[in-house]
Amino acid sequence: MARQNNPSKKIFIITIFIIVIVALGVGGFFAIRSLLNKKANYKINNAQNSQIKLDNFMQSKEAEPTTAIAKSFNEDFKSIFDSIFGGSKLKDFFSTESSETLNYVVKRKISENDARQIGALLETKGYVKNSAKTENSSYLYEFSKEISGKTYKVSMQIYLETTQYDFEQEIVEVTITKTME
Repeated sequence: MARQNNPSKKIFIITIFIIVIVALGVGGFFAIRSLLNKKANYKINNAQNSQIKLDNFMQSKEAEPTTAIAKSFNEDFKSIFDSIFGGSKLKDFFSTESSETLNYVVKRKISENDARQIGALLETKGYVKNSAKTENSSYLYEFSKEISGKTYKVSMQIYLETTQYDFEQEIVEVTITKTME
């Protein structure tokens, strides 16, 4: 049996639609349009924020440590960060008479559990944990490590995913003090 178009049913649906539009008035029309635009903008903003976070890692250039001390520590840190985050880059490297600073960017946001895992893995590589604490949305470690008969102090600040600044959410800063008191 062929389906027949029922013109009275179409007229009824169109009439109901017109009554709803009139009942809502012009303001209702604009309110619905505004809600639809907000939803579309929300999706666009979330996509852009995800891209910004990915770009923080993707657009960072890999720096090379130039001192023997920094190269040794960099090997330890990179292997740990790569195993936890699926990728890391030494973003900046600075060296002075008294310290070496290595700043890393990792491939994703860092959770508090990730920060604890970093500490545990460093201990398996011979680092001695002197302190660990959470402060202002970052995890702070103090380690010491002996290399070639000399003890180095290692301070590590790990920015957690709860930090208010998106650009910090994938950052690990490490300062190695060359002389230990």
